[in-house]
Amino acid sequence: PTSPQQPGPDDLLALANAVREAAALPPKSQSTQTQRPSHSALEAPAGTEGTRRGHLRVLREPS
Repeated sequence: PTSPQQPGPDDLLALANAVREAAALPPKSQSTQTQRPSHSALEAPAGTEGTRRGHLRVLREPS
């Protein structure tokens, strides 16, 4: 088993330049289509009361 080759100076310079270029770009505006709706972490997907997914079971939060 050989260990992975360490990055050379050229690799590190290329990475540093890529990071600088990415930091210099203006931020992209996020469209509403790419944003996911916010839901509670415990909220079950619609219509899945007691549905089994593999070995897991989706349960509704007790109210």
